[in-house]
Formats: sequence, C-alpha cells, structure tokens
Amino acid sequence: MNRKIQMTKKLIRLALFECLKEKDINKITISSLCEKADINRSTFYKYYGSQYDVIKEMEQEVIQLINEQLND
Repeated sequence: MNRKIQMTKKLIRLALFECLKEKDINKITISSLCEKADINRSTFYKYYGSQYDVIKEMEQEVIQLINEQLND
C-alpha cells in the first residue's frame, strides 16, 4: 500500500475516532467523516463502503497483530 493510501486511511480512522467521541457509530454519517478527514466522499468510497467497514478493517488488523505476537 502506498503512502498516499495509508495517509488517507489514517485520516479516515482519526475522523471516525473523533466522531465516536460525540455520537454512536450508527449516527455517524459518511459526510461528517469526510468533512472531519477533509476528503471527498468519492475518496472515502474508494476504500470503504461504510463506517462499519472502517471498524471492521481495524479489528482485523488488531487480530492479525495479536496472532503474530502469539506465534513469536
């Protein structure tokens, strides 16, 4: 994954964390995420289908890290 994609995904995640401080995930809109991340909606949808997909990807990464630690 190139640096631009990594940075975009990081901005989306940070925006999601900020939104989660204020409201439940089911009340967070893609528009509000994009506004906080300072990206276009089309950019968001290039990588994710919904705010739930962002959470799912983060969960999968945590599980992968745990598995790697357990295997070492």
